[in-house]
Amino acid sequence: MTRGNKTCDFALQLTKSELDGESVLADPVHNYTKSLYANSVWNSNNYITFMVPITKSGVPQTDYFEQAQRLNMDLLVFDGNLHQKQDLSMFDFSFPIQSCSYCFVTSRGDFMPQPLIPFKCFSPQIWAVTLTAILSLYRAFYVFQRSQWKLFNRLYSTQMQREFENTSVLFYLYSFLIVGSPSKQLLGRIIAGKILFLITSFLVLIIGTLFQSEMTTLLSKHARYPDIDTLDDLKNSDLMVQTPDLETTSALLQDYPHYQAFKHKLVEKQVYAESDFYHGVEMSIDAILMNYSSTPEDSSAVLSRLKRMKSEIASNLRSMVESDAFELAISDMRSKYHGNIMVEELSDLIGIGEFHLVKECLLTYPMSIQVQKNSYLSDYLIRKINSYSEIGLLRPAMSETSFNQEILSDRLYVNDDDEDFSPPEAFTIQHLQPAFVCLILGWILSGIMFSLELIVDVTKKNRNSKFHECVEILIRPSSLWG
Repeated sequence: MTRGNKTCDFALQLTKSELDGESVLADPVHNYTKSLYANSVWNSNNYITFMVPITKSGVPQTDYFEQAQRLNMDLLVFDGNLHQKQDLSMFDFSFPIQSCSYCFVTSRGDFMPQPLIPFKCFSPQIWAVTLTAILSLYRAFYVFQRSQWKLFNRLYSTQMQREFENTSVLFYLYSFLIVGSPSKQLLGRIIAGKILFLITSFLVLIIGTLFQSEMTTLLSKHARYPDIDTLDDLKNSDLMVQTPDLETTSALLQDYPHYQAFKHKLVEKQVYAESDFYHGVEMSIDAILMNYSSTPEDSSAVLSRLKRMKSEIASNLRSMVESDAFELAISDMRSKYHGNIMVEELSDLIGIGEFHLVKECLLTYPMSIQVQKNSYLSDYLIRKINSYSEIGLLRPAMSETSFNQEILSDRLYVNDDDEDFSPPEAFTIQHLQPAFVCLILGWILSGIMFSLELIVDVTKKNRNSKFHECVEILIRPSSLWG
């Protein structure tokens, strides 16, 4: 994960022979690879690991662990397998690119209580506008009620007036405004009545948008937390630290007195975010045989070939890494680069992983690389997978069919005790349907009421008309009581 001028370099440091376990590279090659801030070792037969730190600067460091203690970094781990053909004509070296963090900082609860979501997702400015609109609504209703008192005396009986006085404002809004706008005589021609109706219409949309249960995902993902730059900020916050091994982490913190405040913030949870992408490299058997030569000329040729291969891989990968490929391909399954809090104060905790300030949502339940079919994550991940394939960072075997079988599934991988858990879904325009239906019904009823009032005005001269009496009862039920 890189941004700006940060770079990502690769080196192939073949330090052990597959045959006898001894170092086979000559000094020029060994010195060249050692000068880069990347390490790779043979772990077993036909298996090699690259550790490539992503740093703030492109300055090479001779020792990775020394650099890890001084710089704020993430680490990409490359585990590769060597595949040789039987005729030794060429070999294929493929490796997955994994991005892992072992400890995450998350909110105290797995899921935020539904009624509290709006308080976390909106800024103070938005809440100020919303509260101003609500206060304006009540103020407009008060002005409307006082200014139209004479009209009430004419339209309604004394009994209806008493009932209206004892009715709450919210019930009045539900009865007349949410269902449909009041009649023209009730609103009158004053500005207060028009403001009342317009504000209420917009509030229907706002309220219907805020309190849809399906909006938990998007709203909680944008929850605003205070900036955390130091350990004191973390100690004073209401955030918890998730770790896959609570006992080990607690024991490690016990050795550092200045970390004692974190012990009550630890939460044991197996939360890993990993992404596997593959890149195949083919080299002729001549390149392999040159590794077994100790002459300076052969070593220089090997060095040149390794340089070209490193440059090709790095240039292809950098175009994707600098465009947030690793960050956005997995969406919010891990924090942004600038979101981690692995500063110098936490450097001695590198042995147990990196602490990241993450957003509440996808990291608050167990997840693997498998993504649910037809989810918003799968669509984005497929686009990124296609981009990797176009620049040569995916094996040909990773076809669309195998991708659907290996990556996508009918449901997310969860623990046994979370079988009934369903992942969140993206917020779409469909979740606004109740609000829009409410608005449309309100406007339709308003139009019907307005048309009926026009009919009453036209036929009021002929008050003996049965049609007039029916319409009068329909729009003014109080006429039944005289």
